[in-house]
Amino acid sequence: MLNEGRFYLGHLGPIPLYVHWTFLFLVLMVYQSVPSNGSLTTGIMILAVLLLGIVLHELGHGMAARIQGARDVTITLWAMGGMCSSVRDPLPRREIIILAAGPAVSAALSWGSVLALYLLDQSDPGAYRGTLTWQFLQLSAAINWMLFLFNMLPIFPLDGGQITYYVALLATKRQRVAANFSLTLACIGGFAYLWWSTHYFTHFGNGFIYSLFLIGWLLFNAFRALR
Repeated sequence: MLNEGRFYLGHLGPIPLYVHWTFLFLVLMVYQSVPSNGSLTTGIMILAVLLLGIVLHELGHGMAARIQGARDVTITLWAMGGMCSSVRDPLPRREIIILAAGPAVSAALSWGSVLALYLLDQSDPGAYRGTLTWQFLQLSAAINWMLFLFNMLPIFPLDGGQITYYVALLATKRQRVAANFSLTLACIGGFAYLWWSTHYFTHFGNGFIYSLFLIGWLLFNAFRALR
């Protein structure tokens, strides 16, 4: 889907990394989300932490896919974040392992950052607070936890939505039942996310259009894949 209009950046170990031109929209969204009283340094740091978090999240998928025998594994950065693609047989247990690897990396990065903050404060209480290192670790803890929570939403084709589908498929052994169950959860989850992100439909900030487009794109792909 993203083979056209993407540019090669390099290899992450054995996995090639590409960036699609639509990634500029994500950069713009991040720029608009920076508070008006925030500094340029803060904006750059947010973008750096988000970019690193997305790349490592997708690398988790990619390495798990390779371990599970997938071929032609690639990572592409684009408007919706990142996408790891590969050629493999979609066996449910194998898919669950691959899908869970990305959120596991995000959770590990978040809690690792929290642990680093704790250790820094224990080594020299108060000395690191307010420094760029402290701010970077705080952002890493928050942003990677956000990536974990968002990707685990039961909205197909997010990781959580696909895990829900394959777990339902293993439990029921019936593809149509699993697909209908996953599609229903995707619609409920999409509505709930918009409801939460707009403070119960009372606040429509700069990120609302991006969130609306994102949920619309997810649900479009959910209907296309599961109907």
